[in-house]
Amino acid sequence: MIYPARAASLVLFALIAWQRASPQSVTLQPPTLGDAERAYRDAQSEWLNADPKLAADLFRGNPQEMHRRIRQTASLRDQMMEKKSVYLDLVVKHFDETRARLVNLSGAQLPVPELRQNLEAEQSRILGEIDRLDALIRDLPQDDLYALVLHELNAERTQLVNLQVSLAQQIRSVNSMGDSQDAANKMQAANPLAGKLEAISKVWRDELEAARVQREHWKALYNAMEQAVDRGKNSTSPASPGTTANPAGGSATKPRIVAPAPRAQDWNRQTGFDGMEVPLPRRAL
Repeated sequence: MIYPARAASLVLFALIAWQRASPQSVTLQPPTLGDAERAYRDAQSEWLNADPKLAADLFRGNPQEMHRRIRQTASLRDQMMEKKSVYLDLVVKHFDETRARLVNLSGAQLPVPELRQNLEAEQSRILGEIDRLDALIRDLPQDDLYALVLHELNAERTQLVNLQVSLAQQIRSVNSMGDSQDAANKMQAANPLAGKLEAISKVWRDELEAARVQREHWKALYNAMEQAVDRGKNSTSPASPGTTANPAGGSATKPRIVAPAPRAQDWNRQTGFDGMEVPLPRRAL
């Protein structure tokens, strides 16, 4: 009797050891739209505040130090543009999903004619039952012997009358829904929802494409700044390219190249389809 218990214990310990040794699969969740926007805004703020005097100090500081500062700022700018592309890509996907749901719902129609037909048929049946009860009540003798039967017939007629009134109200409600649906269909035909959604989607897609192009342009700008620092370091004579002679006979002055100062983006905030605040960009950096 000892061996089966010992074997079961060994099997249990083996299972526990195998579970601990087996690699745990980790599923990385994609960032949400809010997380992507927060990461982009943080990177933008870090880039704007990292070295605001870079353009002013371009030809004043040590060339090696200026190269380091340019490369650091360029790296921050590139990270910001990468996170901006991720954010805009999520915005486009989120809007496309919302647009697909709205377009699918736009074709849904209430079956107003069928509802009206069913209610009117039920109303006709109830009116027929009321007429039948009225005929029975008229044919009954006015005698105490039939008083109990007459009371039951009158109670049933009252219930049918109340039901007929309720059906009439439902028919009026269905007619009102039909009028509203017809008005909405006329507005939809005059100004289709799909066209509006497509125009908004195009704005976001253009913004995403512009962000990808701007990323390369900013790389080229920082490369040009480094080349300008090298040219300013190597130009020592008035005849050197890129220098100007000093009218007073002194040493040549170094060229002054002022890079465009970075500016913060101007954003208008609107409320999105899901209640969250979605920025509508004017032309970005």
